[in-house]
Amino acid sequence: MHRCQPLRGIQGGILSEERRNQTVQHVKKIVRDILTYWDQQVFPRRPRPTATSIFELLTIVPEIDALACMRDPSEEAAAARQRFLEISMAPQPKKTPFPLVDAASVARMLSNNNLQVKSEVDAAAMFLSWAEVSGRTVPMIDRIAPLVRWPLMKLFPASSAIKEPLRRVMERSPAVKTLLEEALAVQMKPAAALSTYTPIKLKLIDGEMATVPRLKKRKHCETDTVPQFNLSDAVGAMLG
Repeated sequence: MHRCQPLRGIQGGILSEERRNQTVQHVKKIVRDILTYWDQQVFPRRPRPTATSIFELLTIVPEIDALACMRDPSEEAAAARQRFLEISMAPQPKKTPFPLVDAASVARMLSNNNLQVKSEVDAAAMFLSWAEVSGRTVPMIDRIAPLVRWPLMKLFPASSAIKEPLRRVMERSPAVKTLLEEALAVQMKPAAALSTYTPIKLKLIDGEMATVPRLKKRKHCETDTVPQFNLSDAVGAMLG
C-alpha cells in the first residue's frame, strides 16, 4: 500500500517556488489517492467528497498520513474519518438567488468592469430579472439602470433574453427609457464619433449624478462593440 508523506508544516513559513510546486503536486496526489480509495473501498455508492472536505481532513489531521488515515484503526484516525464524513456529506449552503439580492449589491456588481459575463446582454438580463421582482420601486430601478452598458447591445431587434422584460421595465422606469434612447442615438453615430462621446449623467444609488462608461466593454465581454443601428432591422422588428 502506498503511504503519502505527512503534510506537516506546509502551511507555515514562506516556501520557495520549487518547494511550493512540490507541495502542490504532493497535495494533488493525496487528493487523487483519497478519491480512488473512496471509490474502491469506502462508500462507492455515496457521492464523492468535495475537494474542500478533503483539504479540511488534511487540516484536522496534520500529523497523520491522509490516505493511511482512511484505514488507520486508531481512535485519532477514526475521529478524523468521522469528521471527514460529516464535512463531505453536509449540504452545501445555498446562495441567494440573484433577483433577491439587495440594491447595493446589484449596484456593486454592475459597476465592476471584471463582471463575469460573456456579453452585456447577460448583464442586462440579470438587471432586468432583479428589477421585475415584486417590491422594486421605480427610484431604485432608475438609480441602478445607468450601470448597464446599453449601447453595447443590439436593441432592434433586442435579444430574446431581454426583449420582453426590457419592454415591461421600460414602461415603468423613466431612466431605462432615457438610457435606451441614448443607446439608439449612440448607435446611429459614425464610428469615428464614438471616441469623443460622453455618456449622459444620471443619479446613481448613492444619490450622486455620475457618468458611467457605457460605451466601454467589460473585461470578459471580448466581442462586445457598439453595433451600428440598422434601419431595415428596426423596420423588421416593428412589423414583426
